[in-house]
Formats: sequence, C-alpha cells, structure tokens
Amino acid sequence: HFYKNYDTFHFYKNYDTFYFYKNYDTFYFYRNYDTFYFYINYNTFHYYKKNYDTFHFYKDYVTFH
Repeated sequence: HFYKNYDTFHFYKNYDTFYFYKNYDTFYFYRNYDTFYFYINYNTFHYYKKNYDTFHFYKDYVTFH
C-alpha cells in the first residue's frame, strides 16, 4: 500500500509484472534488469527505481513514496 495525501494506492506483483492500481484505474509495471518502468493507459510512460527497500514513483515532478 502506498499513501499519497489521503489517497490510497495498492500494488501487487505477478511474476515480473507489477500491477499498481488506485480505485478503478490500473497502472502496469514491468521490469527491465534493474530499472522498473510503468505505463498508464498504454501511452504515458514514467519510471521508478528501487532504492534499497523504498520505491520512488515519479510522475512529472511529483514524487510518490
């Protein structure tokens, strides 16, 4: 579970694909070596890296921890 302000984000892992969803919106993740990518609605790309046990989500200049 990830929390941003009062919104709750959930994610789960299926093999090497990460599914990240909020309410009825689904964000899909995939892993390429040590870099993690996720895309929204098949067209908007962002990415995040894993820093130790913390995942940092980058969208525009807003960071989700």
